[in-house]
Amino acid sequence: MKAKDKRGTSPLPKKRSRLVSILAKAFLSTCPPPLKSKFEFKNTAEAAKKNAHLLLHFKGNLQDAIDADGNSCLSPSTEFRQLEFIQPLLDLHEDGQKLVDIVSQGVSYPMRSDIDYTEELRISDVKAAIAQGNNKSTSGHDKLIQSKYKTEVERGWMMPIPLQAINVIEGLGITPIGIANQTTLNDKGEVIGKKRITHDCSRPGASGYSINNRVDEIGLEECRFGLCLLRILYQIHQLRVENPNTRILLSKFDFDAAYRRLHVLLKMALLCTTIVGPFAYLLFRLPFGSSPAAGCFSLLSEYVVDLAQVLVEDISWCPSQLRSKMADSIPPMEPATDKPFGVARELSVDILAKEISFDCYIDDMIVVCLMVKDNVQRALNAIPLILDSLFRPIMSEEPVERNPILSVDKLLAEGRLEEMKKTLGWIIDTRSLILYHPSVNSKLLVLEIDSMLSLFKKKIPIDRKKLECLIGKLNNIAFLMPEGRFFLNRLRYRHRVSIRQGQNKLFDEMEGADLLLWRKISIILREGNIGRSFNSILKTIPNVICISDASEFALGGFFAIGDHGFAWRFELPSDLQGVFSLNLLEFIAAFWTMKTPAELIRCINSLNIVDSTNALSWMVKNNHRPDLQPLHDEVARRFGLTLFETNSKADGRHLAGERNKVSDSLSRDTHMPSSILIQ
Repeated sequence: MKAKDKRGTSPLPKKRSRLVSILAKAFLSTCPPPLKSKFEFKNTAEAAKKNAHLLLHFKGNLQDAIDADGNSCLSPSTEFRQLEFIQPLLDLHEDGQKLVDIVSQGVSYPMRSDIDYTEELRISDVKAAIAQGNNKSTSGHDKLIQSKYKTEVERGWMMPIPLQAINVIEGLGITPIGIANQTTLNDKGEVIGKKRITHDCSRPGASGYSINNRVDEIGLEECRFGLCLLRILYQIHQLRVENPNTRILLSKFDFDAAYRRLHVLLKMALLCTTIVGPFAYLLFRLPFGSSPAAGCFSLLSEYVVDLAQVLVEDISWCPSQLRSKMADSIPPMEPATDKPFGVARELSVDILAKEISFDCYIDDMIVVCLMVKDNVQRALNAIPLILDSLFRPIMSEEPVERNPILSVDKLLAEGRLEEMKKTLGWIIDTRSLILYHPSVNSKLLVLEIDSMLSLFKKKIPIDRKKLECLIGKLNNIAFLMPEGRFFLNRLRYRHRVSIRQGQNKLFDEMEGADLLLWRKISIILREGNIGRSFNSILKTIPNVICISDASEFALGGFFAIGDHGFAWRFELPSDLQGVFSLNLLEFIAAFWTMKTPAELIRCINSLNIVDSTNALSWMVKNNHRPDLQPLHDEVARRFGLTLFETNSKADGRHLAGERNKVSDSLSRDTHMPSSILIQ
């Protein structure tokens, strides 16, 4: 049943709702100008000395120095509007008190209570960190580091002090920095490097402790990438089921310098002090390498999208009367095309479709919008208005450099409502209902696989760290496409053995074949190729029923499409009877019964019914030994590739042998003519 539009068609009410009233009051509030800090935010020796001298004045107590600094960029609330105006907004949410604490005090990490991290341990860790230095990955990147640190300091996120001054600051710890190497392709298709500075909060000090291993994992905020993407796909799919001929549009909003918008509680922020050259840098904002960071920031982003959802469904909100100027940077909507709409099959789970829906993953906020009524204006204005009501606007004279909370460049590039948009590492096509792997990502993945295949052919051990990285990327695909998980098991096993034995290992023939299959799958999923249908990713009702069986003499099966049934059988030649195990023949029969309709009509969801529990399990995971059962492996690989090539999916069900009469007859009654069997 089509979801009802909560706004209806009635005119706007004369009185605003409580939400809209609170939002308007916060949005229209006047913010006092921030004060210029007594500390110096320049990346120079003079500024560092001045900062150290000021700290000495407060006897090394940085908290006292910040308190005396007033409403400067060092105040935890400096990024936000006054708490008296935004607290009523925050209180509307179940995480409201956590957000109030973040705004007023900064982000707090859940630290383990069973660790007694004494002052002696802290001092020994500081000395060891200075002696060890930053990670080796920083070598040769001095210019990059200086450039990045200059920006961080000038924006008030970091503060330099002379290295020798670290001993006077209470509770200070040292965290090494590293360079994360990423790759992309240039216009010529050549692989080029992309660097990012990270805080290595996992490297233990002399005490054996690091920030991350002192964090209580049970207290971490939940943050799951895959569920966000699946929620978006399910929402789009159900909208298409209910609105088969209406455009569904996507937009994205991205925080500018997301993590650096949140202060960290000072006693924890001090633990992320870094050393570059003759200076130590105190980082007051959320670092990239701490394990609580993603979940803590998600408290804010999830609050924003939750509030946006309520706002767009509030009939008292008129976007033309209450809106943020940040929305003016969003380009006009993409024009319509004449490409046919994809058909969405009925889901086997209940999904409430919303004409406008919001979701997020850390700092990416995604909007799904059905193009009817005034949805476009409501969808594009909700998030900018909420962010503009929470965060302090840019003042005419800011003491330090500061950008709007929404990245203008990202708004221009991703804010426009479109039917095809790169989202969370994938390209979502809402018109065709196809998910694609972006061309650049796919080509880089293929190059990575080719590199490992080359080592495999030359019988050179595979670097376990590179293998771990590759498995992570392939798992990103397998999460959405369970058929791929089968071919990750052996790669994961090889990685576990390498870790356990502390040495790189050679790939065997089956692992090499799995890599080759992943190469083919990566190309199939690539933007511009087949991709993967929503119908094959999500839990849809099967449209083809496949039932199969096998005996030592023959194989057989039949499949039903609508009111039509099709049967096949194959009698083994006498010299092959008894050669293959019955389980293998059952597996082949299941594959062949599925293969025929998949190649005939494509994009099927087949329900594969077999009376062999082993054959059923082989369609899900490889629990057999490839060295003893290599043919099972070949069939499984062919099974998986066929599903990807035909954009199909296969679900398995077990049927007791005594009830599987038709397929049983097809595989045993070889003496009967076909005309008798199909009567």
